[in-house]
Amino acid sequence: MLLRRRKREVESTRLARKHVLNRFGEFDILAVSMHPSTRDWSMFHYTVANWLVRVENDSNQIEKLQPVLAEPDDLTWTADFMTAVRWFRSGTK
Repeated sequence: MLLRRRKREVESTRLARKHVLNRFGEFDILAVSMHPSTRDWSMFHYTVANWLVRVENDSNQIEKLQPVLAEPDDLTWTADFMTAVRWFRSGTK
């Protein structure tokens, strides 16, 4: 099965222009709205924040555009929030 990847912006609030919100350690789990792809406001994909792509020249910064699968692979992205919580609590990838 071919899984399409799309880039999603993790910093898309007006507040982000004034403050740095893309540092590791600010949150544990990232939720991404899949509305731009699905037109469904209730669909989200979740992952563990520490698994996000880091900025190449600053490993403390989260890359602004993250690859997100169109369909969750249940390895790095899931549509089930509790699965993401279990991943986070396990401490392993």
